[in-house]
Amino acid sequence: DELAETPLLLREEGSGTRATVEAWLDDAGLTLAPPAAVLETTGIIRANARAGIAPAVMSLRTVDTDLADGALVRVPLLGPPLIRSLRAIWSGHPRPAVTAFLDTARSSSVGGQISP
Repeated sequence: DELAETPLLLREEGSGTRATVEAWLDDAGLTLAPPAAVLETTGIIRANARAGIAPAVMSLRTVDTDLADGALVRVPLLGPPLIRSLRAIWSGHPRPAVTAFLDTARSSSVGGQISP
């Protein structure tokens, strides 16, 4: 409930992270509070969270140094983990580098959920 009631720093509607948070809350029967701010990039959200403007939900990989140096604090969520879908797009047939990337993604994905 606390996450749903907290005004967060968010990306625009439809962004992957925001959609993931909204779906996670929706599954719990909750609605996201109006945002503290809607910002254009993950970097801007990170900087605002570091400045203490408002909290944010971000990928651990984007804030690992901030957590290590104590600039940000991780607050664990109760319930199922947040899982975000990623999409890769390209023009024409994939080149060998793209094929290698997709093979790596398939082998390391949570639940192996990779669609062609």
